[in-house]
Amino acid sequence: MNQPLFFRPTSALWWLYCAAVAIAAVYVTVKAAPSLAATTVAVGAVLPLILITGALFAFLALVLDPFGARRPWLLVLAVLGGATIPAAVSLKGNEYISGVVIQMMGTEMGSAWESAFAGPITEEWSKGLTILLIMLIAGHVVARPIHGLVIGAFVGLGFQVIENVLYAANGALGDANSDLNGAWTTTVIRAVVGVSSHWVLSAMVGVAVVLLLRRRVAAGIGLFVLAWALHFMWNAPLLGDPVGIFLKVVVILAVFAVVVGRVWRSEREFLRGRFEGFGGDATPAPAPVVPDGAARGAFLSGKERRAFLKQERKEHGRSAVKASKKQWRELYRQLQGS
Repeated sequence: MNQPLFFRPTSALWWLYCAAVAIAAVYVTVKAAPSLAATTVAVGAVLPLILITGALFAFLALVLDPFGARRPWLLVLAVLGGATIPAAVSLKGNEYISGVVIQMMGTEMGSAWESAFAGPITEEWSKGLTILLIMLIAGHVVARPIHGLVIGAFVGLGFQVIENVLYAANGALGDANSDLNGAWTTTVIRAVVGVSSHWVLSAMVGVAVVLLLRRRVAAGIGLFVLAWALHFMWNAPLLGDPVGIFLKVVVILAVFAVVVGRVWRSEREFLRGRFEGFGGDATPAPAPVVPDGAARGAFLSGKERRAFLKQERKEHGRSAVKASKKQWRELYRQLQGS
């Protein structure tokens, strides 16, 4: 019988996760209740947009895993963990750090820079600990960079959805003319720029966690600091006009694309090793049962794969391209051991 991926009531870490989620959920609820009660209509009006954009970013996060390495239940628990544990830490921590920044820098400058310091300091490490906790409970089956990337993205997504709800409430309260106008303005802006928000930064932190678990300390710390710096850059009051915000989005996504490319290369190498009979952990892999020729192109880089599929389409038509992709997915599934 296979050991369950996450439900492990004999594990102290499992109970730590359950307790942390429960306590954090109560804290977030109590903390947010007054503002949500005062803006129920406005937040209710924008909630569908928040959920729709959340679903869109969840789809994009799944696109990060073309190799089928994800474990659906872990992603659900990652969203739950992200929506509670780092949210509670940030609600408390951001208040304290903002006060310290204002005290040190003065009211005017401190108010401008408080988010740049408070956000990265409290949010990235608390999301990182949530990712680490989930991966330690799940065990060796989610110990590769692709797992950190996807689990991290979904932890960030859970945090992002809760944060959007709280920001909608604050936007409603902060608009002197209309709660609805304040909530809608805040939510639309965050929906547009959310493509480079917490789910992206946390995906990078997730990869950093895996590198640290693999004792690649310098690389892990470096990637975490990079995610922290990008968060700082995003929250900083510099380049706050539309052009500046667009440039920030481009920078974050460009850096993220490089990280994703390296993670994909690592996963291709792992799967190629399993296909050849020597798994990434140097243990034999079961021989996959796939049609003859299914491995052709399965382990190529993105550029090489596009050239391969272009040639397939030219020689055999679109049906051959669809058949190749289907065979690759089946090959990946078997190599993942799912």
